[in-house]
Amino acid sequence: MSRSEQITKLLKNLSTTTPDIEAAAIVDNDGLMMASALPADVEDDRVAAMSAALLGMSDRIARELKRGSFSLVMIRGSQ
Repeated sequence: MSRSEQITKLLKNLSTTTPDIEAAAIVDNDGLMMASALPADVEDDRVAAMSAALLGMSDRIARELKRGSFSLVMIRGSQ
């Protein structure tokens, strides 16, 4: 089993055993999907690209606001 497959297995286990986690993904800084446990109707590549953009913007915002190194961004929706 490859490293990517092992990580994907861990993510799927996390999303099925933790009620508050419905999906999970690991995306590199360039927007490439490393591993994911996303719903079947979600486009992995699209989520990866948007995640990389969000990471870049979040890092710039933290620097602009002089808040130190960027640490976390969380997305929560009403559903």
